Amino acid sequence: MRDSFGQGQADKELDEVQYGDQRVIVQSGRAAYLAVVTTGIEPEGFRARLRGLASDLHVKYERLLRDYTGDSSTLPNLQPRLMRLVAETAFMQQAGPKPMTRAQRVILVGGSLMGLLLLAMGCFYLRFTIALLPVAFPSSTPTVTRTPTVTSTPTNTPTPTATFTPSVTPTPVEAEASGHVWVFREPSEDSPKFAILVRDTPVTMLETKGVWIHVEWYDTLPWLFGWQRGWVPARWVSVLLVMTPTP
Repeated sequence: MRDSFGQGQADKELDEVQYGDQRVIVQSGRAAYLAVVTTGIEPEGFRARLRGLASDLHVKYERLLRDYTGDSSTLPNLQPRLMRLVAETAFMQQAGPKPMTRAQRVILVGGSLMGLLLLAMGCFYLRFTIALLPVAFPSSTPTVTRTPTVTSTPTNTPTPTATFTPSVTPTPVEAEASGHVWVFREPSEDSPKFAILVRDTPVTMLETKGVWIHVEWYDTLPWLFGWQRGWVPARWVSVLLVMTPTP
């Protein structure tokens, strides 16, 4: 022991001996030692199990171990306990982590890609919902009512003999949206929807086609900022002012 450990370390306990490819792991106790011959890498937690077994043997059989004089008949039958340790250790080695199969790797990669796709879709719908909050909960804005004023000017000028053909210039109709309504590219529900007309938004009626009205309005949403044109059902438009043609 002195030759192995050097001066000043002879009182230290021996816990492992290397012999070629084999190792002897030694677990000391008060009255006996537990030595295990192993090869390769020991499983995780193996030395803790050795300490537990040595402590258990001393609790149950310490007096018999201290009184041992070489006659094995005076010792209890420890072989079943030792074989159980060997069997449990072999089971721990077999139950260790194994490399993933090809199918497991494919499933793992596919699940990761699906998770990223769902995350991207969630971010898109969250941004879309935040953008539509002003539409779902519009702020109260004052409604401007336009009242036409008709001024009649009497004339005493004699009617000339010559007859003039009046030139009629149609004026767009001023109106407003009576509710939140989708705006279509064409006067058909099968055409694409591209905007939402907010209730009480001032619009200009450009033309009508059946139950559809072609309207123009000024949109303040970030993705449709500026003047827009589209078709909406006529029931969602309230007329404010109709200007008569001026000859």
